Amino acid sequence: MNYYLIIMKRLFLVVLASVVLFFSGCMTLSPPIVTFHSPLEGYKYVYIVPTSEKSSVVGVYSGGYGIYGVTTSYSANPADLISGYFLERGYTRIPEINLETASSTLVVNYGETESGYINLGRKVGIIIQIISAQTNDVICVCKGEGEGDNDAAAVRNAVNRCMDSIFGKSNQQKTD
Repeated sequence: MNYYLIIMKRLFLVVLASVVLFFSGCMTLSPPIVTFHSPLEGYKYVYIVPTSEKSSVVGVYSGGYGIYGVTTSYSANPADLISGYFLERGYTRIPEINLETASSTLVVNYGETESGYINLGRKVGIIIQIISAQTNDVICVCKGEGEGDNDAAAVRNAVNRCMDSIFGKSNQQKTD
């Protein structure tokens, strides 16, 4: 009879551990949070602060006895992704800010907040800040997360989610 209880306890622990692992792998991303302090209308130009490329290499590496598989490289440049959204909406991307066009120029800043693992992949948090080139007043801030098989895919996903939210494809929080 004791043998039966021991087996049942072990089976219970295995089932409990499986359930915990299953639900811990089913985490979801928070929706992007967009805060507008003033509208984007009235601006014609955009200056995007240059960002470095986010690269990831995925695959099997070589060892002392030869190559064990093939590696694949992925990359994403947040400034280029952000630029596409503005260009698609008729803004002109400029290489530098000048006094003649400062009153109609937006400056876009990008930063990463946190990264980690989620659902057997990578998670990256970002912040996109849009300010006026003339006054340096904050016009809009978006904080969001993205996930992917690697860091580059997660960054691409996060930027796309934030920019979709900024340009109205998702819910927005308006303040001020």
